[in-house]
Amino acid sequence: MRLWLDDVRPMPYDYDVHVKSAWTAIQLLKTGLITHVSLDHDLGDIYNDGLPAGTGYHVATWIESNAFEGTFGRITWAVHSANTVGVEKMTKALTQADKFWDGRKL
Repeated sequence: MRLWLDDVRPMPYDYDVHVKSAWTAIQLLKTGLITHVSLDHDLGDIYNDGLPAGTGYHVATWIESNAFEGTFGRITWAVHSANTVGVEKMTKALTQADKFWDGRKL
């Protein structure tokens, strides 16, 4: 399944699941059913189960950490945020995850 994380933009037709919270995205990633994720950084003040919505960076660092630990298999990813600093941070984390998946723990 292809996961779209964004609180404002509509989900493109070629995605399967649209979520607005970093924590919901992470729960879906934990299922092992997600094969691709596209992340927005700023998710506004939406609350889910009493928790702040978080950011796409929270998701990116969760992916990076679990790729490092070997507890999360390779997925493809994209970043579609307008926040340039957020894009840089998420891209760095996800690029590092790619290195971990390739067996290069740098």
